[in-house]
Amino acid sequence: MVSTFIGGFVIAFTEGWLLTLVMVSSIPLLVMSGAALAIVISKMASRGQTSYAKAAVVVEQTVGSIRTVASFTGEKQAISNYNKHLVSAYRAGVFEGASTGLGLGTLNIVIFCTYALAVWYGGKMILEKGYTGGQVLIIIFAVLTGSM
Repeated sequence: MVSTFIGGFVIAFTEGWLLTLVMVSSIPLLVMSGAALAIVISKMASRGQTSYAKAAVVVEQTVGSIRTVASFTGEKQAISNYNKHLVSAYRAGVFEGASTGLGLGTLNIVIFCTYALAVWYGGKMILEKGYTGGQVLIIIFAVLTGSM
């Protein structure tokens, strides 16, 4: 990964330093959106796992002392307690899915906006600075591959 990062930027800077500098301006946005996505997913996954663990404890305690639960007719209470933890885990899973979708959408819009910036500014470089289309494509792919 380190060699991909270094190699991508070395290639991009040797092909056209001006377009590469413009594209490098989008890397902080990529890093921030990717980091935010990773943090939110890890928090939501741990929240869901905690709820599933609590539900498993209820089942373990209920099955382990089934005679006592049955003698005090506590089946409905155990089922209610179990369902409460499952609903909590379900909500955490739904929120995790929504957060993941929002995070991936944000990451993708940053990537596509970076492509758009690179194509627009690359077109300007072709017209004004004598870049070729091949150089622009090499720079775009080298920077985006290196920044991933």
